[in-house]
Amino acid sequence: MAKRNDKLVLARKYLEIARAEPDRKTTVHALAGYLSVSRKSLYDWMKSDSRWRDIAGDLKGVGNARKAATSYRAETGESVEADDGARPLRDLTDEALAVKVQAAVRRAEQSASQFASKSRRFTSASDGAIAAYHLQVAVSSLSRMADQLEPLTAEWKRRQAERISVSAESLSVQLQAPLVD
Repeated sequence: MAKRNDKLVLARKYLEIARAEPDRKTTVHALAGYLSVSRKSLYDWMKSDSRWRDIAGDLKGVGNARKAATSYRAETGESVEADDGARPLRDLTDEALAVKVQAAVRRAEQSASQFASKSRRFTSASDGAIAAYHLQVAVSSLSRMADQLEPLTAEWKRRQAERISVSAESLSVQLQAPLVD
């Protein structure tokens, strides 16, 4: 039992390393190699201990987040530097801003849809833990999408307010102009 608890500490360390290093693999096979145990042992531990299932789920979540980020960059043609703020939203064209918003909404819809399709497969009360995990993944994904949408929609609102202000100013100038016959 002490060996398994020591390995649990190492597994948590591996999870933190995987979060910090994008090149680190996020598979059970890679975790088993890091811990110097067989995959069978690791799967047995996951069956009998929820802490191991949590680590495996978190590891899978890290991998899924990486895939989503890669997919997003491929969809939008963005580079990693753009995600780090290299291109301010104010510099984007209206069309590029619309594409970013549509991509974020599409990813949020896909995440919700994936959960809905998975939740239909759960037929017994014992599936509750699996459903809760998938719901947690979906909520986490939707939260990330909301965080991405927030600055995009704020920029869109700023642009709309600016357009309305310019239109109102133009109308005011037109109304104050003297009539010429």
